[in-house]
Amino acid sequence: MFSGRTRASRGRTLAVVLLTAVVAASCTQLVTDETVISSDAMNGRDNATPGSAFAQSYIIAQLKQVAVGLDTSRTGDDAFKQPFDLGTNIVAKIPGGDLAGEYVIIGGHYDHLGNACRTPDPTDTI
Repeated sequence: MFSGRTRASRGRTLAVVLLTAVVAASCTQLVTDETVISSDAMNGRDNATPGSAFAQSYIIAQLKQVAVGLDTSRTGDDAFKQPFDLGTNIVAKIPGGDLAGEYVIIGGHYDHLGNACRTPDPTDTI
């Protein structure tokens, strides 16, 4: 694979291979996450339903691998939850290093319409 290349060229090639592997692994995890969150078992993830609660738990479990809950007055999974009248948002922070005072905010919409969403397929109720 590396024959006839300079050391710098081999290093760049290795970096591209490693980056490709990281991206592929991340994409695989994203596909898994999307498959779980959008599965019929979630029953549409409408607010204040068992499907929504399960989605929250799944998302928090994934976030715990890299983040902490934003609400420092609460502990465990509750630190990630931001309840409001009609449901619950999930909020987390990935602790920084050199730029610990700077933030990137990412939002996602995990809740949905539950069984109220209809498709052209009459057998598909979610």
